[in-house]
Amino acid sequence: AERILRQQQSAHFTKDLWRLDLGSRTIEFHENCDGFSGYAPAEVGNELDDWLSLVHSSDLLRLGEALTRTDWQVSPEELSFEFRIRTPAGAWRWILVRARLEKDELGQPVGLVGSHTDITQAKTTDSVSN
Repeated sequence: AERILRQQQSAHFTKDLWRLDLGSRTIEFHENCDGFSGYAPAEVGNELDDWLSLVHSSDLLRLGEALTRTDWQVSPEELSFEFRIRTPAGAWRWILVRARLEKDELGQPVGLVGSHTDITQAKTTDSVSN
């Protein structure tokens, strides 16, 4: 995982890198992660379920279905999801998560390595014009 994070940093640095271990369902955040939700990673924890508890209920259902439907053996190597996440103040932020499937030396899926971007302004502007 560290090797992949270093490769991504050198190719295209973003301070909002993370890695999800598919086996343990834990998330590791890059040390410079800015807390895209308004929470520092240490405030929420590193369990996937802790972070999912911040996702809007409508988006959580959609995100959960997508993740449950995903056959990690045949999944595309690059994944993308948009969803709302609750801030400490109770507001909702739109987040775009992009991830790359990480496989072990036998080709078995073991994790997702990705980044996240706050797209709230773009999403709210688009919804007004539609």
